[in-house]
Amino acid sequence: MGFGLWSSLWGTCSPPPNVTSLAWIGQAQWILVLWGYWIDRHRRLAVINDRREVHTLEKGM
Repeated sequence: MGFGLWSSLWGTCSPPPNVTSLAWIGQAQWILVLWGYWIDRHRRLAVINDRREVHTLEKGM
């Protein structure tokens, strides 16, 4: 996404060559949604107690 922003601001931004390529790019954006879901499912929660000790917990515990 950062590259897309950079190229649209400072690059030569031209419209897509045809509707088919625009449709594929639109469908490929679902990969970002799936990636975010995967990251959320595999994260670990960290808890810091009064003595500044860090404990990790599995999500859902």
